[in-house]
Amino acid sequence: MITPLGDRIPKISEKAFVHPSAEIIGEVCVGENVWIGPHVSIRGDVGSIEIFEGSNIQDGVIIHSFPGMIARIKRNAHIGHGAVLHGCTIEEYALIGIRSTIMDGATIPSNTIIGAHSLVLANSTLVPNSLYFGSPAKWKRNLELKEVEWIKNGVEVYQKLVQVYKGCSLDEYDMESLHSFKP
Repeated sequence: MITPLGDRIPKISEKAFVHPSAEIIGEVCVGENVWIGPHVSIRGDVGSIEIFEGSNIQDGVIIHSFPGMIARIKRNAHIGHGAVLHGCTIEEYALIGIRSTIMDGATIPSNTIIGAHSLVLANSTLVPNSLYFGSPAKWKRNLELKEVEWIKNGVEVYQKLVQVYKGCSLDEYDMESLHSFKP
């Protein structure tokens, strides 16, 4: 459901997919080729939220912001199931693992993986091209090139799913490439 809040009206690209069970409220901007899954809550009431083109927001994600702040999910970010993003910035090709929480003022840099069930504390600044996990999240190592490529391939899968969910005929679409993606 897409809900205005006074004069704060969500702006969603016609080229994005938003699942009917997702809730998008208030000052939210969603770019082209974004995939927003079932039961997502994106609430732009006290702060605003920007989701840039090509990102995916998977099932059950919650995005909110501290009053007067902007939560930003930049181009081609990959937000895993059940993650909570609050007033933070997620840079290009960052992967937020399942059930992770990213707090106010934290910045997750490009080509970085936050492992499942991790907590990134408020105002954290992390090193790009790295793996972090734990509660609180700690640097574990630099990513290998194959892991950076894996993030990019995962993002591309969801970008293809935008077309599938928007009604592209499966005969017109190469489903084999979706099913061949390996974890």
